[in-house]
Amino acid sequence: MFAGLIFGQRPEIHSLARGEPKREMLNRKFYIPFFIASLLVLKSVLLSAQNEGIILRGMCYRMDTIYHKKIHLGRACVALVSQKDQSLQNAKADKDGNFQFTLQPNTVYIIAAAKKGYLNSYKEIVSTMGITDPIILYQDIRFPPPREFTENQIRYANSDATDLDANDKVQLDTAYSIFKAYPELIIEIMGYTDCRGTVQHCDSISLLRAIVVKQYLVSKGIDSSRLIPRGYGKSNPVINCGCTPYRTSNERECTDIEDQMNNRIAIKILEGSKSIVGKQNMMFNCDKE
Repeated sequence: MFAGLIFGQRPEIHSLARGEPKREMLNRKFYIPFFIASLLVLKSVLLSAQNEGIILRGMCYRMDTIYHKKIHLGRACVALVSQKDQSLQNAKADKDGNFQFTLQPNTVYIIAAAKKGYLNSYKEIVSTMGITDPIILYQDIRFPPPREFTENQIRYANSDATDLDANDKVQLDTAYSIFKAYPELIIEIMGYTDCRGTVQHCDSISLLRAIVVKQYLVSKGIDSSRLIPRGYGKSNPVINCGCTPYRTSNERECTDIEDQMNNRIAIKILEGSKSIVGKQNMMFNCDKE
């Protein structure tokens, strides 16, 4: 019956003279007050929205290029800059990446975000030009992938190995899908070795490993200019079992497993294009995570 009144349908009326039960009359008595109460609740909601003015809501995220879904990035610092007077607002996204701002009418804004371990987000433009009435606008903020792909590291079984096996190519195919989705990213391919061999030999092997990885990614379609191979030799070991440039006699030998952990390729994002926010034109002033 409630839905019928909303859409202009006349409810069916029965007469007590035809034997209508008394409870039907009572139902109708309660119906009108309930309908009025519903209208009052709706009015309250509308007035609340009007009091808030122009609201911008959104979410910070990055794309999972394997499953093609958004991954929420909580606790990011979001900056909103007015192009009218260059005024700045900052907000800390909640644990699910959600944020909210109050906007002024007839203003163009630039919005972006920063998060530890990531390049700064892409800029987005939000405009309230021609908008004067209360409204809720939505604009999500997209981040590039994390700076370092620790999950995509490649391991080598022996000290001089440089070839890629089938499992290595699976790891690189995952990285490739990310680089394809973000064509503005510049990537460093970092080769490392274990502690066996001279500094010169380890530097040479690590650089060759990085070059082989670059060649594979180029063969998949990544622009060669985006890939920078570098060999770091025995420096920066995952497990420091005597990995100094010149091992002394009192330093223990590494096990085979430890050597495999140190013989590796790591991938790191160096920078993005101008579409990604730079420190020179956005300020992020949120509490540290």
